[in-house]
Amino acid sequence: MSRAHWKPLADDLPHANRELAARLRALLDRRGLSLRQLAADEDVHHSLTALHRFFAGQAVPRRQLLELLSRRCDGDLYELYELRERALRGSSAPPGAALREPAAQVQHPARAGWLTRLGRRTGDPSGR
Repeated sequence: MSRAHWKPLADDLPHANRELAARLRALLDRRGLSLRQLAADEDVHHSLTALHRFFAGQAVPRRQLLELLSRRCDGDLYELYELRERALRGSSAPPGAALREPAAQVQHPARAGWLTRLGRRTGDPSGR
């Protein structure tokens, strides 16, 4: 379903931001959701203004929002993560250039930081 309400993306957007915004828009369109409906979802935790910035490519959403969109809109979470990372780095690498990790190997960022801090205290980088 094509949504006529999307404004064209700004010409001066970095390519990675443009790709991420286009993918986010496609996910919402697939489910027939509006930004207003998404903002009203109690699990989103973002204002309508913040969502407008994410879907216009003017800001990069947090991973939690990508996870929610992936679940609700049947999106590829790892593709969204890759697009997000490229947008954060300002990279214009072609899609698929980043190495995808199997789900079992993806570590929660807070836990990774805790292990790193523990390794510093014990002298063992693995935290053992």
